[in-house]
Amino acid sequence: MILDAHCILGNKREIEIEVQKANDDHQRRVRYNGSLLTANITDPGEKFEKVPNVCVIFISRFDMFEERIPLYHIDRVIRETDRAVDYCSRRKLRPRKWLNIGL
Repeated sequence: MILDAHCILGNKREIEIEVQKANDDHQRRVRYNGSLLTANITDPGEKFEKVPNVCVIFISRFDMFEERIPLYHIDRVIRETDRAVDYCSRRKLRPRKWLNIGL
């Protein structure tokens, strides 16, 4: 079974929701699908400041980071300063199976 959803919020923000059972290369999968969504909703030649913000929500049966917490908020961080930056406003949320959604 494949369950993915593309949602548009009231503020026009685009969300990609992915549900995964397999523990494969999930980091690349999330990056790839977020990039596809961005490319599909952006006109060729669009100025970069007009590229829309997208959000990827990745729901899995497994704890992909093995930290034993139910929800991960993934940010871009400058390692040297430990400061979170978000130049492209793309957030990745990864809820785990603890949410009991019947996967």
